[in-house]
Amino acid sequence: MLNSTLVRWFLLTFTVLAVGLSGAADAVAIPIVANFTQAFRPPNTPASLPALLQGGAASVTLQFHVPDFAQIVSIHSIEVSVDVLDDMGGIGAESGVVRLSTTGTGPNLDIASFNMELAGGALTFSGAVAPGDIAAAQEEITDNGFFRIRVRRDTGDFLVTAGRITIDAELAPALTDFRDVRRLNEINIGPDLGGTDHRALNFTGNAGAGGDTWITVYDPAPNPPSVTVGSVSLSADVLIHTFNNKKGAGLLALYNEAPSKKGLALTLYSAGNTDSLVLATVDQAGKLVTLKTVSLGASIAENAWYRVSMEVTVDAGLVDVIGTVFRHQTPTDPDSPPTTQVGLSLTFSGTLGAGALVGVDATGEVGILVAAVNAANSSSVTSILIDQP
Repeated sequence: MLNSTLVRWFLLTFTVLAVGLSGAADAVAIPIVANFTQAFRPPNTPASLPALLQGGAASVTLQFHVPDFAQIVSIHSIEVSVDVLDDMGGIGAESGVVRLSTTGTGPNLDIASFNMELAGGALTFSGAVAPGDIAAAQEEITDNGFFRIRVRRDTGDFLVTAGRITIDAELAPALTDFRDVRRLNEINIGPDLGGTDHRALNFTGNAGAGGDTWITVYDPAPNPPSVTVGSVSLSADVLIHTFNNKKGAGLLALYNEAPSKKGLALTLYSAGNTDSLVLATVDQAGKLVTLKTVSLGASIAENAWYRVSMEVTVDAGLVDVIGTVFRHQTPTDPDSPPTTQVGLSLTFSGTLGAGALVGVDATGEVGILVAAVNAANSSSVTSILIDQP
């Protein structure tokens, strides 16, 4: 027998990998702590903690709410733990199981169990959603943001005192997490300009023969210092509205707002029969200097969504960039799976701070850049994903 003040701690950890949006780069991996909201006794009677489980197959369901559930792209791991305490009502072993409690007709899936003599002590036990069950867990969370676990008694009597859930998930940044840097009054959130009924960052305004750019950067807390990264995978869905001369939209990396500093911009241009994917440097005045171009012919249609991806690798003073463009299965739906690639991949390698890359540092902000030359700009961007290795 153990002294009642002695606490035994047992921890089982687990990691579950899951696929996010098909073909998409992942968003930033962020640990999300779910908030406990309510306990329930069968069938659905509100209860309080601690909850005594005794007799038969007594159980209690713990309900949690997951912040930012609507932004979840994929789940990397879930950690579930439950605290139990001996009620001192008898001798012998206590045992129980914690399960994922699905709604509707879905199955209740085992996560963890314990079987030992608590002997007046406390126990924290944790477990894993099996790889084959992660889809059910994610479906539960993304349906309405709630996640439920059920603690069931098998033998002995004990109290359930608390529960915790931490989810390591990939989140698509909210459109409101971007801070406009250049041509601020012409960047707005609303229905896309192509009339496909998707919420997007919309870029409007005119550019002369010398060209101009619109820039917004990822900055969920718009106070110094800004969010800066080095190696990064970026992707976004871009739509270019009516054609008139040359205009496009794309991704921004390694961008610094200090004087004399530059960033790297990968832009998908619609220009009649000379569409292109272009990697360029961009300075504080919005001036673009081309580093590499991939010709796309007349492949870019008006009012259609394209998935633009940019893989940036920084190592030992060097930078490598890979850029791609993919069509969507349904051109007017950025949530439909990407299908065929448009043109060839763009590849570039260079030395940071030297030659054409003078002013480009090893770390910087990420965001969206839209450009136009002698045109009325009308471009939309949504489904922005950021993944920092």
